Amino acid sequence: MYFQPITPLNLKEKAELLLEQYGKTGSLFPHNVAMISLGDDFRYDHAVEWDQQYLNYLQLFDFINANFKTYKTEIKFATISEYFQAVGERVDLLPTFSGDFFVYSDIFSEGRPAYWSGYYGTRPYWKKFYRETENAVRSAEILFSFANILASQNNQRINSQVIID
Repeated sequence: MYFQPITPLNLKEKAELLLEQYGKTGSLFPHNVAMISLGDDFRYDHAVEWDQQYLNYLQLFDFINANFKTYKTEIKFATISEYFQAVGERVDLLPTFSGDFFVYSDIFSEGRPAYWSGYYGTRPYWKKFYRETENAVRSAEILFSFANILASQNNQRINSQVIID
């Protein structure tokens, strides 16, 4: 993995890039508060990686917060509780959602979020439906095979037709 340290030469550019990306995420919500998780399943397994990321983000956050008049943004490391507290200060009632909600947007590509699905709970209704349907189809195949064997033992023939759309 390529690591680019934040230096005084690239600090402003990287801070503005980060604000652009986080701003897109924050604009998706009426409260304009973004919770961004850092890393993925295979990150921070070495102390040096955590140190590099933390120190880079700390420099970016300090720069952005020091230029509040320019960027009109406060950015910090926070807990989930702090996130919901900030959201609660901006909205009266938090919306609720039920159903399939684990599609995730991990990058912005060509100005649009790129969504990735297939992780844990994506499309649970359809996954269950396909499993149950596959069980029914497999059971029908087994029963057909038994019926065909029994029919052939009695010198009979089963007429079958398979139609696949």
